[in-house]
Amino acid sequence: MRQKGRILVVENIPIHQKVTTALLVRLGYECDLVTNGHDALTALMSTSYSVIFMDIDIPKMDGYETTRVIREFEKTQTAPWKNPIHIVALTGCATQGERENGIATGMNSYLTRPVSFAKLQAELDKVVPPIVAS
Repeated sequence: MRQKGRILVVENIPIHQKVTTALLVRLGYECDLVTNGHDALTALMSTSYSVIFMDIDIPKMDGYETTRVIREFEKTQTAPWKNPIHIVALTGCATQGERENGIATGMNSYLTRPVSFAKLQAELDKVVPPIVAS
C-alpha cells in the first residue's frame, strides 16, 4: 500500500502510542511519535506532516500550549509546514468545556479515547487528499 502521508503523534502514554500509531499505519500513514510539546515543535520544524494528533496532557508543554505556539508561529513567521497545519486533539479528557477549550486554542478537531479506526479515518478523510491512482 502506498503511504498517504506522514502524521505526527504527540502522546506520552505507551499504550496510547501503540494503539494510535497502529491504527494510523493500518490506514496507510507513516507516523512519527514524540512524547511532549517541545519535541513536537522540534519535529514540526524539520519534517512535513499532513496532520498532528495531539494529546492534551503531555509533559513540558501541554497540548493546548503547544497548539498556541504553533498557531502563533504560523501568524508571525513563514512556517516550514503547510500552513495552517491540521491539529486534532486526541485525548481521554472528555470533561465539560474541554472540546471548546481545544478549539479556542487553535485545534481543528477534538477526538476522545477510546478512538476507533472509523473515527480516525473519518477525521483524516476531511483533511488529507485521496491518493490518485496513476
